[in-house]
Amino acid sequence: MSVERKCPKCSAWNGNSDFCTTCGEALAPDIIEARKQAQREPLWKPDPVTAFDRFIYAWRHSPFFLFRWIFYVFYSVGMLFFAIASFLAYITIGANG
Repeated sequence: MSVERKCPKCSAWNGNSDFCTTCGEALAPDIIEARKQAQREPLWKPDPVTAFDRFIYAWRHSPFFLFRWIFYVFYSVGMLFFAIASFLAYITIGANG
């Protein structure tokens, strides 16, 4: 059975070939997917660790008890603040409905 593919670039119909006979554009799905994969590859690199992340990690895993304690106190205050803010936002939204 013959396969015909329409070129997305020049709209010419081609036989069972991997590339367009008119403009040379790739028509085979595996070639098109390989090109898309090559374009996506640089986007998958993890972001570099920032100085702030290294600072937080150093305080959280410090061998000194006082530094770890200060970290967890600030962390708990931050979580409490966001919990109260979320609750107030929930109440504010509920008043409209």
